[in-house]
Amino acid sequence: DRWSVFLLGWAGIFAIMLMHRIGRLPVLFWSQLFSLGFLVGCTLAPNLKTFAAMRYLTAFFSTVPQVTGLYVITDIYPFHLQARKVCLMVLRRRC
Repeated sequence: DRWSVFLLGWAGIFAIMLMHRIGRLPVLFWSQLFSLGFLVGCTLAPNLKTFAAMRYLTAFFSTVPQVTGLYVITDIYPFHLQARKVCLMVLRRRC
């Protein structure tokens, strides 16, 4: 669905703002917990409208690990190795 993909982008922006404010680990933990809860809500949805709402919220909260991965690379590796490490993460091969 288009709305799920649309919410992925906005979730990344909000995740970055929250990570600057309260730190990476709490944002990662709580977003994954909420994502799991909304995924269970998708599974147990009684009608299509509830399922769609739960799916949108699952997409919003489950994109945080993608944003967090780039922050971890910038923390661990010096600037001249960051591009190589991102390439290894994305392509799963040597650059």
